[in-house]
Amino acid sequence: MNKEAKSAVLPPPVDQDAHYWHFLLNKGGKISKFPHEGSFHPSRANAASETLAYPVPDKVFERLKELCRQSDYGLYMFVLAAVQYAMFRYTRDEYITIGMPRFLENRQEENRTPILLVQTQAMLTSAPKDLISLTKAAIQEAVKHDRISLRSLGDMAGIEYDASGKSVIDTVVSLDAIHGTRHRDFVSSISEFAFHTTGGHLEIHASFMPEAYAQETIARIVAHIVRTITYFTEQPAASLSEFEIVTEEEKAFLMAAGTPNPGSRHTLVEQFEHIAEQYAEHTALRFQTNQWTYRELVQQSDRMASHLAEQGVRPGQIVGILLSRSESLLFAILGVLRLGAAYLPIDPALPRERIAYMLEDSKASSVITQTRHLSVLEGIGAISVNIDGLDEAVPNFTRRTSLSEADLAYLIYTSGSTGNPKGVMISHGALSSFIAGISAKLALTAGRSIAALTTVSFDISILELLVPLAKGMNVVLADEEQQRDARKLNRFLSDNDVDIVQMTPSRLHLLLNGGAAEGLQSVKELLVGGEAVTKELVERMKPYPHIQLYNMYGPTEATIWITAKPIKHAGDLMLGDFYDEVIVQVRDSDLQLAPVGVVGELCIGGPTLAQGYLGKEELTGSKFVADPLREGEIIYRTGDLAKKNVNGEIEFLGRADYQVKVNGYRIELGEIEARMLEHPNLTNACVIHKQTKASSSLICFAVTDGHVDKSEMALFLSERLPSYMIPSDFVVLSHIPLTPNGKVDRHALDKIPLAEDGVSVPPQTDIQKKLVAIWKQVLDVNEVGINHNFFQLGGHSVNMIQLEVEMENQHLSIPIRLVYERRTIQEIAEWMEDHPEGAAEIADADYDWVDHRDQASEGTLLFHEEQETIAANILPYNDYFYKSCFYNSLFPVINHHLQSVLPFLVNETQALFQKKSDTVLWRPVQYHSAIEEVEMLRQLGISAQSDGKVDFVCDKIMDDLRNKRLPIIWIDTFYSSIRQDTYQKLHWPHSILIFGANEKKRLFYVIEHTYRESLSYRQRAMPFEDVEQAYRSYAACYADGNDDYFSYSLDFTPAAPTIAQMRHTYLTNVRNHAETIERGIVHIDLCAEAVGLYLPESAQHSEESQYLLETFNEIYNVKLIQSFIAQSLLSPLEYEQLSMPVLLEKWMAIRNLTAKSFFSKRISEKKLKHCIQLLQEIKDEESRIHDMIGKLQLN
Repeated sequence: MNKEAKSAVLPPPVDQDAHYWHFLLNKGGKISKFPHEGSFHPSRANAASETLAYPVPDKVFERLKELCRQSDYGLYMFVLAAVQYAMFRYTRDEYITIGMPRFLENRQEENRTPILLVQTQAMLTSAPKDLISLTKAAIQEAVKHDRISLRSLGDMAGIEYDASGKSVIDTVVSLDAIHGTRHRDFVSSISEFAFHTTGGHLEIHASFMPEAYAQETIARIVAHIVRTITYFTEQPAASLSEFEIVTEEEKAFLMAAGTPNPGSRHTLVEQFEHIAEQYAEHTALRFQTNQWTYRELVQQSDRMASHLAEQGVRPGQIVGILLSRSESLLFAILGVLRLGAAYLPIDPALPRERIAYMLEDSKASSVITQTRHLSVLEGIGAISVNIDGLDEAVPNFTRRTSLSEADLAYLIYTSGSTGNPKGVMISHGALSSFIAGISAKLALTAGRSIAALTTVSFDISILELLVPLAKGMNVVLADEEQQRDARKLNRFLSDNDVDIVQMTPSRLHLLLNGGAAEGLQSVKELLVGGEAVTKELVERMKPYPHIQLYNMYGPTEATIWITAKPIKHAGDLMLGDFYDEVIVQVRDSDLQLAPVGVVGELCIGGPTLAQGYLGKEELTGSKFVADPLREGEIIYRTGDLAKKNVNGEIEFLGRADYQVKVNGYRIELGEIEARMLEHPNLTNACVIHKQTKASSSLICFAVTDGHVDKSEMALFLSERLPSYMIPSDFVVLSHIPLTPNGKVDRHALDKIPLAEDGVSVPPQTDIQKKLVAIWKQVLDVNEVGINHNFFQLGGHSVNMIQLEVEMENQHLSIPIRLVYERRTIQEIAEWMEDHPEGAAEIADADYDWVDHRDQASEGTLLFHEEQETIAANILPYNDYFYKSCFYNSLFPVINHHLQSVLPFLVNETQALFQKKSDTVLWRPVQYHSAIEEVEMLRQLGISAQSDGKVDFVCDKIMDDLRNKRLPIIWIDTFYSSIRQDTYQKLHWPHSILIFGANEKKRLFYVIEHTYRESLSYRQRAMPFEDVEQAYRSYAACYADGNDDYFSYSLDFTPAAPTIAQMRHTYLTNVRNHAETIERGIVHIDLCAEAVGLYLPESAQHSEESQYLLETFNEIYNVKLIQSFIAQSLLSPLEYEQLSMPVLLEKWMAIRNLTAKSFFSKRISEKKLKHCIQLLQEIKDEESRIHDMIGKLQLN
């Protein structure tokens, strides 16, 4: 018996095993993986894998066997520990969790998983021998608690499933002698490292999914595993922090640095003075209608420097500059620099408290300002130098101070983690190095122009204001309004014919949204940086092929920009080559080189580094650190995440601060944003992490150029990201808020109140008050805030038609589609204020209604601990209203157990209008089941129990939840609850699904739904008292002798019906009811007669008109279901030939025309004829599609 198997003992009872795994996985989160490439999704893990064999050097294998003989560690423990440590060096995760197959000697029982999980904290170990010891203990614990099913273990670990239903384990490590291959019958692994001992040799057989990893990536990972094993065998007691996982060849590649550029450089002041002599009469500055030559600029800076000297300013001091945007701003900066002092730029728009802090912290000797800003400086110690009324006479000023590279050029404040900003000290030497570097990348030549748009407190403004003056260019300065207003900025660029423009991606989005065609016509180079440049932004620049777009990168601490890369296409978004002598490398947390493809921290070295943070020695020491790979050199830790590819290019991945943990999973917010921007209707997106005492969630804010609803976005992301990375809420904004520096203002986003939080912002303006009154009437709710989302309040496309009518009655006019884009009253009112002309009339034929469906988040594992019981994977079936209220509570139960409701839908065939007496409006849709509902559930493995009136309903619910049964109960909506805005006006029968409870807080967790043309599920908490009241009220108002309490559980896991089997069922059902379906199609003529009779007189026939609207609404939902079934079961060619979307559009048009007639109490003769004509076309389409389906092959 091998040493691993000896550790196995008789397992404890199952509940103890479940508790062990629950505790372990709740602590350690996800299963670990080597980073995937591309947008691989686990559902595709059943694709054919590749396997490559790699030898472990024989001398290493011999040493391994010797160590095994000398210790009580088995071979598997050594190699698993090595893989875990290599994984740690790739991910830096606190917990490393890897799949381990069951040992061959252990019995395979039905309730035992074929694969276990081994978890260690590699980061806490100091030497290889410690990690091997931890790994041994972890293996023993896993084997000890192996009496758990794969399904249960998968639910706890958040394991996804591939298309064949197998569990997907990211990483598996096996040893052929003790594990075999049986686990592969039950589990798909994205990568498996199988160690084989054959003929006295050790090989690693690496099996992997090609969609997840390239062959060269796997080869590199295996090389690192072998290098780790080698280190473990040679240095078992050595420090792991000293271990370099990269090979010497990789190290040379990863250490690449800029070309040395020996020799002294002239300071910016010296370069400016030289250029001013050479180009004295050339234009240096333009502002509004005025301009100044280089000669005049020197004179004005002389005047400023002389005045400062008279006020006692001396070389080496720090001088604050608090001025509005005008020519005086540049005069002041040059005057300070030529005097030999350093300048501190202060944006007047900053809060007074921040300005006071900057002046006090910097110990500025004086502040250059204007009369309009003097009040801001009251009570602040620095001397104010008011330039208003300054003597226009130009003194004779000669710069006497010789500046050295070590002298401070400017002090600029950036945000700090403590809440106070920190002052970054940039020397003249660093600034000169930057000028030399940027000049080698960009055509900064005499006579060219550059727009100065950026606030002076953002360091990139130096490239716009000062660097051009060292090159003979002319600066075109924008004022405050031109800087901030997209339309005025557009006009500014158009009027001034500038060559170079610089801005952040967020500001460029804003400019493009405002219509930038005219303003960008003269621009030749557009420098974009300060935030990650996205593919979507590059795509939006395609209409401007004459502009060379540059991807700029650089932190303030490394002097403005350190790279400038021309962007050739949307996929070309790597950081560019760095400047001379600048070092840019990706390091891990120990400042060792991160391997190719591995995310690490971007670190910078070289002559452009700042001198540190003023007065913050400890912070400086933590960010500007000794470089362990370059003796005697300093390297700056940027806090930015990046990785280097095989071509030597560096990919920027966002801030490390934007790497968050949600439910144990480490998540890069930038990755979610990048995937979101692949959606064709999104123009900008930002994801934030909301953390409260009770929960941790991701919220996405997006700007769209078309309708994108919550469920659509969730579905879109689910195909690209694992479920734990999908935001729980999507908020559509007209624009993403920006800081004064033009970057995304994440603090402002975090403060945006979400309607789901129950925070209601009252109306302030007359327009907002009118809109609130209209929404209350249309949505039939009591509470509406200007921040509430129209759709989250129960709105839908039929409501939108009513909304349009009511707004017209109030003489308010907007394009009704705007409600899809701006979903709150606050945003709609802002649009109306910006567009007082209102909206042009939109013809009914142009309506493009899209169903809105909310996406509810998943629950957690079913467990009972600390008085809380919650069911796992409660993901509602989020589609169209189906058949009855009760079915839409049942579908999440089916989804919970089967991950699909398609078998249940396929069981039924729908037929239209079955005539009774003289009307077809009696029942617009009839459902014909192949087998009874209870039998269908039984075949799917779900048992159903039902009861009549239950006396103690809360106790009954708790009993069912503890026994893993999910209750559905009928309730009356007339009850007092936290959602009383919706349910307080009327009695109405309703059903809810209860998926969890907190006994201590006396709350049930329920899924409820509302519907119009679409289904909207929502998870929420409901007090025990409300449930009791609502259930009793239903019994009192609607009891008819039928059962009103139901509970469901999974008796067994059935083999899911195949697509072929469901296709056979579907087509057979259609043929069995062909006569009924055909009869309904014929009766469409009678429906057309009802339209002609009731719609023209809808005021007199209100009840009949409403019935027509409900009829067409129900039919439209049925057609959506039928289209979903056909698309799921038929081939793409068959579905295309049916042309179901055409039929859907026509039923939707009928529904919309009827709705507008009902709400406005009128319909024109033209529209009535159009409606009747559409019904005739629908009849023909229905007949054609039915005939085609009847001719399809059953298999």
